[in-house]
Amino acid sequence: MRPNLPRYVGLVRAKGSDYLYFRRHGQRWRLPDDPATPEFQKAYPELLGRTNFDPVLRRVADGSVAALVRDYRGSDEFIRELRKGFAGKGRTQQLFGQVASLLFNFAVDNDYCETNPASRMKRVGRARAYRAWTDAECGAFEASNPVRHVMTGYMLGRYTGQRRGDVFGRISPTYLGTRSSSLSKPGARRDKLQQGLPQALHTAGLAHLHFHGLRHTAGAALAEAGCSEKEIMAVLGHKTLSMVQKYTAGARRKRLATSAIAKLEGTGTGTERESAKLDE
Repeated sequence: MRPNLPRYVGLVRAKGSDYLYFRRHGQRWRLPDDPATPEFQKAYPELLGRTNFDPVLRRVADGSVAALVRDYRGSDEFIRELRKGFAGKGRTQQLFGQVASLLFNFAVDNDYCETNPASRMKRVGRARAYRAWTDAECGAFEASNPVRHVMTGYMLGRYTGQRRGDVFGRISPTYLGTRSSSLSKPGARRDKLQQGLPQALHTAGLAHLHFHGLRHTAGAALAEAGCSEKEIMAVLGHKTLSMVQKYTAGARRKRLATSAIAKLEGTGTGTERESAKLDE
């Protein structure tokens, strides 16, 4: 037998000659007889890649434990059990379901599996919407005098519109008011900020707000300043127009409402003058 054959390659002697076969998942394919040839070096990686991903070649016997495990992992019950690991975190559970569904959709489209078990999962409560902070709420938060690192994160969120992870991960330890080596890593600083913000919101009487709402506040401010959809996308980092259009549509409604009220007030003034003349 030839030594040092690649994985899954075996030698078969028949009628006085040696033949090489690629064996995997209970099937085999004939290979060129010399591993040093370009033909072999092309055929081997092709078969290796094919058998890594072809689900037909990875079937297990019906009624076996392997088949039981396979079927369980392909069930919505298995996905629900995974989701239980995020118990008490409704938003995280919802995101897990969405990501799992997208993952399995990709798997179905690319023949990794035949069904999407996550598509049958019921929603956990209602998806939470993080609305924009109003000017009054921003003023109330600032007036509550939060600690410096929380205030810094708030200001960056309000005026740059960046995501919480990006803002909290980039703040220098200087703004945390400590030189502790335990906060030298962005992850540790992010944790400190994430813990401090809810407390600051509670103190300000704004516990119903969320940091992500500042992203909407910034988007709305950009739209009201007359920025185009593409300009807003460039600042906030959105990949699609759908969210940005909400900002611009809201700004247009606000401008139209202001214009309508101005016209109404002008009409009202004229009507009042006419009424005064009739009273004389």
